[in-house]
Amino acid sequence: MSRIIVNTPGQGLTVPEEIVQAAGLTGEPVEIAIKDGGIFLHRSTSIDEAKVRAEALERIFERSRKIPLHGLSIRELIDEGRR
Repeated sequence: MSRIIVNTPGQGLTVPEEIVQAAGLTGEPVEIAIKDGGIFLHRSTSIDEAKVRAEALERIFERSRKIPLHGLSIRELIDEGRR
């Protein structure tokens, strides 16, 4: 399966701008597949997974900011948990 970045100069494949905007693919790597004589473009699954991980990490950081440590450091809490 081939992988390209949509609408990057010199890549040899340009997708019409209306399709790129409708699908939100600008500057994203996509995979090209041929099945039953048709050509399919779809987002790379690794990119989708990376977005999900980044969003989850951001939610973790947001929630952790709301939890008070009462002057203790993370290291002190870890050491306390080992006792």
